[in-house]
Amino acid sequence: MRFLVLLLSTLLVSITAWAGGVSLDVNNKSLSTQMKLLTKIYNKPVVVASGLSNKTINIKAEDVNADAAKHIIAKALSLEGVAVIETETEVSLVAAKEALKSGIETIYDTKFSTTPERFATLVLNVPKGKAFDMEKSIRALYSRDGAVAVSSAGDKLIISDWTSNLSRLQQVIQTLK
Repeated sequence: MRFLVLLLSTLLVSITAWAGGVSLDVNNKSLSTQMKLLTKIYNKPVVVASGLSNKTINIKAEDVNADAAKHIIAKALSLEGVAVIETETEVSLVAAKEALKSGIETIYDTKFSTTPERFATLVLNVPKGKAFDMEKSIRALYSRDGAVAVSSAGDKLIISDWTSNLSRLQQVIQTLK
């Protein structure tokens, strides 16, 4: 049963929420025109870094819960090189390369959820002296937005990338240990 239809400006882009979930229908619309949608989904203010407001997104999803909607939006943005950084009080959309320098989540050598898709840093303990070789082995596997560093002691890999790719890289590194 539908109980809410929100038309976003004059773009005829809609978000429909009902007891079962949310439907998203965004076809090639810029981030600047989707601020109401993003604010509604995240239920907090959304800040878009300058230079990103003209990035476009395409999303079609039916009857998804709020967490799934956040993941779908974040995944669509990640394909455009835009990272979602969510805090308790706000959501920031920044270029993924800039997210490396922001307050992104740091994960320490453990299992983690890959959803919602987000940019994060994974710190992995590796056998002393093996980190440089492992870094060379995974160089081709991290995304265009990702980065890898080796600790000065040579016993840690520090990888920043999308969580879906961090999970894969973590598995690869486990087999290399």
